Amino acid sequence: IYVCLHYPPTGPTGRETDFTKLLEEYGVKRCIYGHLHGENAYETGIKGILRGTEYTLVSLDYLDAMPKLIYESQG
Repeated sequence: IYVCLHYPPTGPTGRETDFTKLLEEYGVKRCIYGHLHGENAYETGIKGILRGTEYTLVSLDYLDAMPKLIYESQG
């Protein structure tokens, strides 16, 4: 299960929220989100694997307007 959100699933400190609890409860493999702007926001945005869910930040300015491959077919 992949989940795409406009806003990050955590607050500025990256701590657990109702969203992250739901993702864990339902076994979400990956959460893709954007909306963060500015270097400080990028540093605090949740990235990597946390409690079994991989978090990927795809904010346009974070990626310098370069598309990010989020899924590659096995076949």
